[in-house]
Amino acid sequence: MMICEQWFCRIQILIMLITLVLIPRLGIAQCPQPFEGTYSIMPGSTDTIRSTSAYFTFLMPYSNCHVYYMIGEFKKNQQNLMLSAWCNGKILNDLSTTQYADSNSTQSFIVRSGDTLSFYRELWWINPANQHQLPNGYSADDNIDYAVELIQHSTGQRLALIDSLGVLSAIAPTIPDFHGNNTIMAKIQYVVPITMDSIRVRMRTLPYAVGNGQYYFQRTDAIGVDLSARLQDSLWISYLQTYGGSGMNKVSIENLSRVSSSNLSAKLSVISQVVRNQREVAIEYLLPNEPNSVSIMIYNSNAELIFRPLIYSTERSKKITYVFPDNNIFYVALVVDGAIVAVQKHITTE
Repeated sequence: MMICEQWFCRIQILIMLITLVLIPRLGIAQCPQPFEGTYSIMPGSTDTIRSTSAYFTFLMPYSNCHVYYMIGEFKKNQQNLMLSAWCNGKILNDLSTTQYADSNSTQSFIVRSGDTLSFYRELWWINPANQHQLPNGYSADDNIDYAVELIQHSTGQRLALIDSLGVLSAIAPTIPDFHGNNTIMAKIQYVVPITMDSIRVRMRTLPYAVGNGQYYFQRTDAIGVDLSARLQDSLWISYLQTYGGSGMNKVSIENLSRVSSSNLSAKLSVISQVVRNQREVAIEYLLPNEPNSVSIMIYNSNAELIFRPLIYSTERSKKITYVFPDNNIFYVALVVDGAIVAVQKHITTE
């Protein structure tokens, strides 16, 4: 059996398990207390201790492609965190990002400088007609992004963007065009800086869909076993290496070069801060209207994404500083509502 077919079998089993959870319940069941996570011996095992944890699955149900994003194993210093609005088997339909904002987060907790926060998340897609995931079978009406942020509990203010993952829209089935700071299957860790010491916080997951799609995200709550253990499985390692395991290199130099850097509707500037060192720069943008989302992406000469701070705000203008890692040719791209609207080529020298 070919390795890709084995992937299909494993993914189909995963989809079958999720489908059992997605079957609508008759009546309204009493929701238990938020699931904290336990350790148990699995049936048929004599010595293997497994970790269970609550997780969310976000489904975007396009007619020709179902896109899934699963996230769980939220922890602080290896201790499970409870999810505030989670209930095993619960399904939330047709909710926008705004409606989701306060429902898909952990319960609040106090952080100390040096604490390690972590979670596991993964992305996959299937053809709903045959339940297969093909490398070139991704299609979506929207640009889809998933952001995981650390917020202050009392105000909801974002303190840090811990992780981001996105896929560009595709009208016809194709190989998905990913972007993000981590691979599509990853265990993410974040170390709390001293500036956040003693603050009560929450970790919050925000899915975004920007485009002409007529669908909304659907969230399902469930319990999983050893979610991140598949990162050590040889089949899943091969799958990960095929789909962005070594980085998100999904943009060509030709595509970057074709974008006009003098776009009249969007202004982007990259200005060196030190005359004799072109590596330290100020990046500034100005937009004519309030956006739904803004990103600044920096690519190296091989079109590999090396920097992507998500803003996701209505800020029409912003200025950030950045230090390029070495002397080379780089491309700074301004992405508004999922589309690259301006690019500046920058050559660093000493």
